[in-house]
Amino acid sequence: MLHDGVQCRLSPKLGYRMADGKTDVDINGDVVKTNYIVLVNIKDCPVEENNGHLYYNPDGAKQAVLIDHGGTYYGYGKSKKVLNGTGKYVRILVDGVLSAQRELRFSYWKTPYYCVRDGKVYRGNCYKEIRENAQ
Repeated sequence: MLHDGVQCRLSPKLGYRMADGKTDVDINGDVVKTNYIVLVNIKDCPVEENNGHLYYNPDGAKQAVLIDHGGTYYGYGKSKKVLNGTGKYVRILVDGVLSAQRELRFSYWKTPYYCVRDGKVYRGNCYKEIRENAQ
């Protein structure tokens, strides 16, 4: 599935719930707003039956992934600097703006991307070039 230009795949181990506004935090330690999602491990959720179908109940499950920044139904995890990795076509900066243009790089930033669609969690990765003068 393609979501916001990121190729995503279904994550069978992750579920989601809405943030509680008290104990759920982002990567900086700030409380997550109640209209944002929080990712949880499905194995930590109790299974309930409804009309002959089994469902996981995410209420009360602890947060599994800390989100760096995002929106109501998507989020980015912590970026990781990959040096001398396998070659990837990554987005590059053109005149200080991240463009759709891609070039082959062996060192790049790798950022996990999570989104929720139709009640399921999808995961992908974003790749961006490393610039010496960029923060």
